[in-house]
Amino acid sequence: MTFRWFHVVGDEETWIAFYGSYLGGIIGGLMTLAGVLLTFNFQNRNKLQEDEVNEHKTLLMLYPKFLLIKSNLKDIRYSLENNHHMMEQGNGWNSMEREMFKWRINRLAEKLNFLEEIDSSKLLPETIVKLLELHRELENIYVAVSVLEANFESGFPSESWEEYSHGVKDAMDHLDKTMRDLSI
Repeated sequence: MTFRWFHVVGDEETWIAFYGSYLGGIIGGLMTLAGVLLTFNFQNRNKLQEDEVNEHKTLLMLYPKFLLIKSNLKDIRYSLENNHHMMEQGNGWNSMEREMFKWRINRLAEKLNFLEEIDSSKLLPETIVKLLELHRELENIYVAVSVLEANFESGFPSESWEEYSHGVKDAMDHLDKTMRDLSI
């Protein structure tokens, strides 16, 4: 093969084979890279889907517990409102109603360990944050109504019972919002 301005060593077939091998290597490398990227993206999508399924399974395990907590909060709220109305009428709680209130508070305490019963490694970080916020809210309302019940004899004014009832309602709303946010 010759050019006008300088002489090239080798014939045309040699140079075609030389450039063909380079071009084939580049095309083969690009195809391999494309295959690796497609496989990587496919595996990544599958892992994300699997993580979402595992998270949802874990959250579904919490659903019955959340329903029991919500029911218990409704009962506590009912007791608080009932006592508020009785105090406004000048009546007090009878011992049976007070024991029911204590029992409901104790039942709430038993259900507050819901985070310990799940495998948090299967949850996304933002889900864990939401569950921790809910747990903190439920613990705060538990402490508040426990203190109220423990100091029952000191005679809280009826307005404070109503405030506690609103606090329980807020905790129930937070529970509902968390369940909606987490799609359970």
